Formats: sequence, structure tokens, C-alpha cells
Amino acid sequence: MSSAPVRRVLVTGAAGLLGGAVARRLVQAPGVDVVATDVVAVDIPGAVLVARDIRDGLGDVLLTQGIDTIVHHAFVIQQSHRPAAAHEVNVDATARLVDDARAAGVATVVYPSSTTTYGAWPGTGFHTEDEPLRPLPGFAYSAHKAEVETLLGDAARSGGPAAAVLRACIVLAPRAVNFITASLALPVMPVCAGADPPMQFVHLDDYVAAVEAVLVAARPGTWNVAGSGTVSWRALIEIAGSRPLPVPEGVLRRLVDVTWSLHLQDRSDSSGLPLTRYPWLASTERITRELGWSPRFTSLQAVESWAGGLDRPSPRRRRRRAAGEGPPD
Repeated sequence: MSSAPVRRVLVTGAAGLLGGAVARRLVQAPGVDVVATDVVAVDIPGAVLVARDIRDGLGDVLLTQGIDTIVHHAFVIQQSHRPAAAHEVNVDATARLVDDARAAGVATVVYPSSTTTYGAWPGTGFHTEDEPLRPLPGFAYSAHKAEVETLLGDAARSGGPAAAVLRACIVLAPRAVNFITASLALPVMPVCAGADPPMQFVHLDDYVAAVEAVLVAARPGTWNVAGSGTVSWRALIEIAGSRPLPVPEGVLRRLVDVTWSLHLQDRSDSSGLPLTRYPWLASTERITRELGWSPRFTSLQAVESWAGGLDRPSPRRRRRRAAGEGPPD
């Protein structure tokens, strides 16, 4: 990475799985100095550490540290019972960060967006980066990601920092927690009857390599990021150690919304349900062609890496153990 023009990189959300992995990779890159920040103190040897709530602004850090690139991972992932508070972190604080970046002369903001910004709709195939975004109504994760993409694009066109956007599918590693994995803790997982969409996943190491490829290229643009191949929703449930239970969609939607409104579960309301009914797949041809990135791990390998860190054996692992094909769990 010695040929990259990046010299001073601020990584926000560095206490999280993705931000921390990116910061730890970049401190090993020659010619790159890393400033890592989060609302809590982080331990990343080799980085300048700043404990700061992003809502309090980072303008002084950008100026005093001479930051030329921001890799912005600070984000509330889970659907929240306090939507205004989540929007304040995900969108409002990002807008302030972009304004501060403009004032400080920051050249580029690298933003991890999501393939959920394409939405999940009937009859869709592999999405490409030039398609219009269609986030799911009411599903804050995809809606906020799309909103930030818009504000980054507007800022870049008006003289602000350039935007490099990675629309990644679900990133998995042994300790990964997100809106999909949080649901898979249930011993029995209700699913929409008749639905079993293919899904993409990307291993954390491949995701970090994609961020690094963007920094090396030092160019704005938008790139989809996903592992090769797919894993069906019901296969994912079984690998996680749960069991799919088909339920009519209308019944399932009401069940999810009632349990959400009564605070019996804090995973999500039914706004994200289409993600388990329809495919939301993304083509990675552009990032391979333009940046030379390709995943080392398949979607299935990413899932198995995550499942290997669970405390409970999956049915597939139990079957392999019973057949003498694997070690005891």
C-alpha cells in the first residue's frame, strides 16, 4: 500500500467489528497513520486513539491530526425503538462530519453502505451500482444508508470531499452481530411460507481488503462488495442451529409487529421482512474490473466462519458429528 496517496486516515466506529478490523489493517500499512475514534475507548496498537461521541463533532480532530481521508463506520445497526436517536447518529452526525471534513480540507470519505439500499422486491436479479436505490420503507438500516449516500453525493458535487462508497452485503466473522444474525438466536425461526431467497455474505477479511483496495486506488465511486455464491435463507437458519417454521406472510408480519411494539423482542419490526422473502443480490463485476478486488471466501464459507464461533452446534454439525465426519462440538 506504499503507493497510496493516503497518509492520515480517520476511522470512526473503531470499537465495532468492521471499523476495528479496518483500523488494525491500516496501522500495518506503510506510509499510513491511523486515528481511531469511537464513543468508547478502543485498543488499537499503533493508532492515535480518540474517545468521542460522533454526535459531538470531530472537526477539531480532523484539523489537529491533519486528516486527509475518513473511513466512516460509526452507525447504529439494529432497528431501534427510538428512531430519532438512531437517525441522529446515522445521518445527522454524518452530515456534520461531512461539513467538518469540507472545512478541514479532507479529500475523501470512504463510506460502508449496504446492498439493502437496493431493497428486496419481487423479480429482481443481481443489482448493479448504476441502479436507483430503493430502500425498504420503514427499515432504518437501509433507509439511513441510502440517505447518507445521497448527502455524500450532494456534498461531493458542491465542492466537499469525494465519496467512495462500498455497498456491502452482510459481513460475517465469528463475532459478527447484525440484524440478520440477531434473529438467528431463536431455536425455531418463523419464515414466510413458500419463501427461501438466496442471500450473499462476505467474510470480514474480504471486506477489509475491499476497503484497502479503495484506499489504494484513491478514487471516488461506488462498488458492490459480496462473497461469491449464495446461501439460502433456510439453509442459513439451519447452519445457525435453528429450525425454520413456515408461517403465512400476513400472520408473520402481524406477529413480528406485535412483539416489537410490546417490546417482547428488539430485533426488528416487520419492515425488514422482505429481506427474508425476496432476493437482494448484487453484482461485484465493477469492483473486480476497476479495483482488482475479488473475494477469497464464498458466501457459504463466510457463514460457516460465523457459525463456528457460536456456542451451540448447528443441525448440520450435529449430523456430521453423528456420522463421524467432524470433531465433537
